[in-house]
Amino acid sequence: GAGVVEGQSWSHAAGSEAGHNERESQDKIRQNPGVAASTQHGVPTLKDLMEKVAVHLSDEWQQLGIQLNLDQELLRRIELNTTRDPLGCCREMFNQWLRKELDPSWDKIIKALKTQSVDQPRLARDLEEQ
Repeated sequence: GAGVVEGQSWSHAAGSEAGHNERESQDKIRQNPGVAASTQHGVPTLKDLMEKVAVHLSDEWQQLGIQLNLDQELLRRIELNTTRDPLGCCREMFNQWLRKELDPSWDKIIKALKTQSVDQPRLARDLEEQ
C-alpha cells in the first residue's frame, strides 16, 4: 500500500494537504456566492424587484402582473387592499409572484416588461445590462 513504510507517512501528509486546499476553495465559494451573478442569473429577491423595477412603474404594475401569469382577481384584490398605492400594489404583486412562480427569474421579468401591454422597453434594457 502507499506510504505504509515504517516511520514514513508521506501519503497522509499529501492527503491532509489536499483536504486543506479543498476546504479553502469551499470557504471562498461561501464568502461570495454571487460573484458572477448578474441580473439575468439567479432568482430576483423582493428587495431587488422593488429597487430595480417597482420604483419605475406606476399603473403598469397590473399589466406586469398579468404578463407574469397572476390571476386578475388576485390583482384586483391587491389593488383594493393597498388603497391603490402603486408601490404597495407592486410589492404585493411581486410578493405573490415570487410565492406562486415555480421558477422565478429575471428573464421572465424582462420579457414581461417588453410586452406591448406593459411597454417598458428601456427598463427591460437597463435590467439586461446589469
